[in-house]
Amino acid sequence: MFLSFIATYHAFSLDRPASPLLSEAPLAETCDLWPAVTIEATVEGDFGGLAALERNRIFELHGTEPDFLMEFRTKLRQRRWIESDTNPAVLVLKNKLHEFDNYFEDAPTDVGQRDRVSSEDELLHLAYAFYNKDWEDSNVIKEENVRWDFVQLGWYFHSVLGSRERHAFRADWPFKLIISIESQQKYRYTPRSDFHVSVDRLVSLMVEVQSDKNQSDRNRMLLQAACAARLGHLSYNHPFIVVALYIENSGRVTRYFLFQRDDADPKVSYVSDVQDWRQPSDLFIAIFEIYNLVSMIQSDRPELGNIQERIGLLCSDLSKNFNDTFMTHCDTSVGVER
Repeated sequence: MFLSFIATYHAFSLDRPASPLLSEAPLAETCDLWPAVTIEATVEGDFGGLAALERNRIFELHGTEPDFLMEFRTKLRQRRWIESDTNPAVLVLKNKLHEFDNYFEDAPTDVGQRDRVSSEDELLHLAYAFYNKDWEDSNVIKEENVRWDFVQLGWYFHSVLGSRERHAFRADWPFKLIISIESQQKYRYTPRSDFHVSVDRLVSLMVEVQSDKNQSDRNRMLLQAACAARLGHLSYNHPFIVVALYIENSGRVTRYFLFQRDDADPKVSYVSDVQDWRQPSDLFIAIFEIYNLVSMIQSDRPELGNIQERIGLLCSDLSKNFNDTFMTHCDTSVGVER
């Protein structure tokens, strides 16, 4: 079911012609958020290819990375804590990891940040990266490959962040976007990722599995992730880094870090790296760093009471101001309005 869904053609289509923006003024609480969640398109039903990224001021970063990004990536690699050297999963990892001490260290006696302590379930999950042969043996990504890894991670996100966190497969995001066609016709649209995690209704991690040979879904993912980065920047008043993973059918994974650096400039920059999840060491590192991402969100992104309320108002506002919606072909086949 999972793969049959994601393999369905994802190009955007419209359920009916759009009407111009309603004359009603946006609510004062959310009008400043509208530019952050707007995607500019030139043709109805199609975001376009690489040109769409430039049109929406999304650019790959060349040159030196900003300090906040280097700090973010360093924290992703920080060592996690273990409380027992005799745990069977720890023994497996010591055997498989030639540089075990680069990833784990003994937990301090006065552990404060409990989310950095690796639980037995987490250690088993990490160790299984070295025994899961499905990634190596399959030419096409199987449902259990993606689902099993991210179900485990989703549970961990929720165990640490509680009611602040929501994660889901093939489910709508917690906020809507505006699709603007040549700045004349506007639609509301709710993105849907193959997997995503939101904290305080802000999407922090999203995953897209290749659904067509041209990889048009990669550009769509980046357009959506840029909106999440802009909305996060507005909410926290400093750069908000969104992690987006694009998984090809071969097991090759591109990991993107997207962020808006400057308050006055809506430009979103991204850097990327590539992993091969058919290689157990690459899969281990990817899972390991997502566990650290949870700890980073817990410590570096404090709960701000008004964020969830404002995003809820934004959703309501867009629904009131834009009657017309974008729908994917997947949605039209089951009659789901987005």
